[in-house]
Order: sequence, then C-alpha cells, then structure tokens
Amino acid sequence: MDSEYSDIQFQISLTIMGRTSLARGWIRGDFRAMILSGGIMGKINKILEHLKVWLNSWIKSFELLLKGWSNKLNNLFLRLRLQLKTWLKNLFERLKDRRNHLLSSLRSLSKMWSNSRPHFGVDDWVALIVLVAGVLGYVDGLIPYKPDWYIDLRSELIGIGASVLIIANAGEYISIGQEKKRLILRMGSPNNAFAIEAIRQLRSRGWLLDGSLIGMDLRDADLRDAVLSNAILSDANLYDAILDGAILHNADLDGADLRYAKLRNTDLSYADLSDAIMFKAILQKADLDGANLSDAKLRAANLSKAILANAKLHRTELVNATLVAVDLREADLSDAEMTSANLMRADMRGADLNGADLRRADLRGTRLIYSKNPYNAKFRNAKYDLNTEPPLDFDLEAAGAILVEEFTPPHD
Repeated sequence: MDSEYSDIQFQISLTIMGRTSLARGWIRGDFRAMILSGGIMGKINKILEHLKVWLNSWIKSFELLLKGWSNKLNNLFLRLRLQLKTWLKNLFERLKDRRNHLLSSLRSLSKMWSNSRPHFGVDDWVALIVLVAGVLGYVDGLIPYKPDWYIDLRSELIGIGASVLIIANAGEYISIGQEKKRLILRMGSPNNAFAIEAIRQLRSRGWLLDGSLIGMDLRDADLRDAVLSNAILSDANLYDAILDGAILHNADLDGADLRYAKLRNTDLSYADLSDAIMFKAILQKADLDGANLSDAKLRAANLSKAILANAKLHRTELVNATLVAVDLREADLSDAEMTSANLMRADMRGADLNGADLRRADLRGTRLIYSKNPYNAKFRNAKYDLNTEPPLDFDLEAAGAILVEEFTPPHD
C-alpha cells in the first residue's frame, strides 16, 4: 500500500515538473520546447500554405478580371474607331457629292453663259438691268429709300425685263437649234468635204464637246481624216461609217454602234469604246494605245497590226477576230473572250491573261513571255509552234494547247 502511494506521488511530481518546464519555455521564449511539446510549427506551416494558396488564387482572379476589362476596353475602342471612320467616310462622301454637284451646276451655268454670250446684245443688257432693278424693289435693306413710284413700278419693271429677254432671245435660240441640227446632218453626209466642214463649224461652236452628238445618227458618214479629238459620241450610230485616218484621241464612244465601220490608221488612243458594238469593224493599224474597250463587242473584227498596248480589254468579245501582229503589251485581257481568234505573231508580253479564254486560238509565233496569270487562262486546243514564246515556267501543251509544225515567219 505504501509502495503504490509512492508510485502515484512520483507520477504526479513528474506531471507537475513537465507542466512547469512547459511554462518556463513559454516564459523564456524557448520555442524548441514548444515545438517538441505541442507541434505548433506544423500548424503554422499549414496556415501559411493555405494563406499562400488563397493569395495566389486571389491574384489570378484579379489578373483575369483586369484582362477581361482590358479586352472589353480594346473592343470598345475598336468599335468607336470603326464607327468614327465610317462616319468620317460618309461625311467626306457627302461633302464630295455636294462639291461635285456645285461644280456641275457652276459648269452648266458657265456653259450656258458661254453659249449665250455671243448672242447677248445691248438690248439684252438693258432688259437685264430693268429686270434686276424690279427684283431689288422687293428686297428689304438693299435700297435705303424707295419712293412710291418705284414701289408701284417694280412689278412692271420685272415684267418688261423678262418679256424683252424672252422675246428677243427665243427666236435666236430656235435658230441656233436649227443650225446645230443642220450641221449634224451635214456631218453624217457621205460627202467627205461636207462632213469635214460641218465638223469644223461644230467644233468652233463647242458642239462637239457639249454632248450634242450623243446618240446621233451618223451611219454611212464619210469622216475620213476628220479631227474629232475629245468629241462626245457616246451611243452614236456610226454603222458602216468611214473613219480611216480620223483623229479620235480621247473621244467618248461609249456604247457607239460601229458595226462594219472602217477605222484603218485611225487614232483612237485613250478613247472610251466601252460597250461599243464593233462587229466586223476594220481597225487595221489603228492606234488604240490606252483605249478602254471593256465589254466591247469585236466579234470577227480585223485588228491586224493595231496598237493595243496598255489597252483595257476586260470582258471584251474577240471571238474569231483577226489580231495578226497586234501589239498587246501590258494590255488588260482579263476575262476576255478570244476563242478562235487569230493571234499569229502578236506581241502579248506583260499582258494580263487572268480568266482569258484562248481556246482554239492561233498562237503561232505569239510572244506570251512575261504575260501575267497564264495559269488562270484557257488554252485548250489553241495552236502554237516553235516560234511561240510561252509564258515563263508555263507549259502550253500541259494546258491543252497543240504544237503544230506549220512554219510562221519570225518577228520583225
């Protein structure tokens, strides 16, 4: 019994001593004792790990939030920029249209004044002054004092001035219109001398350039060696007309009917022949440098030795056309229809062949070297020989063309 009591007393003493040592560790700052006694450092490490994970997740969330706001701001700025660009573009287009409309109106007024000035005499000037004096009577502020007689007469002044201007010039304008019709009729004459003299008078009065010849009937006219530079002949009927040696530089022949027309050695440089109908027209040795022949119809036309350098032949119909030794350097032949065309010894260096249809065309001796987009052209059943210069790195035979052995003379 005494021994058991001694053991219990011994254990109580050990417990008291342990707790006392722990307390001393807290008081003395002996962390090693705390670590050994309670494992506090492990708990602190766990708390720090959780805190680190939480901070990282919060930082990532904040970065994603900033990135989202940045993308939204960028999209907003892009939309604003596009809207501003569209608005400015529309504004400039409206301003440009108004400017063009104003310039067109000023040109029309200038043309009207130029046409009427030679016929504006002293009586017209007096009538205009009377008319303006009557109009000013109705405008407040321009005239400080208006007597009663002036107020009573202002309407009569307007009537007198307008009547004199109308009556005095009505007959003149009628005679001018009749003279214009007479000259245009003489221009369409089969007599070359009459036609040339009519053209001279039309040019002196500015009627070649003001659209008076639009849609006019000039069929069978003999216009050899006529000077028609810059003339506006759009939609004119020149069926079977003779224009050999004529000068039509920069002329407007848009939509003109030139079927069977003779245009040998004619200067058509930079002329507008878009949508023109030129079936079986003869254009041998014609100068069409820089001319616009887009959508023109030249089926079975003869253009042998013609100059078509830099010409626009987009969607031009040249089926069965004769183009022997023609100069087509740097020409735009995109989507041109040239099936069965005779292009023997033609110079097509640098021409754009994108979409051109050259099936069954005669390409013997033709210079196709340096031509553009030959892979987009059609060459099936086209004929070529050893004198043909194919496009660089392009196999005509692989494109469906046929090599023939007929001799063609070399280029000049």
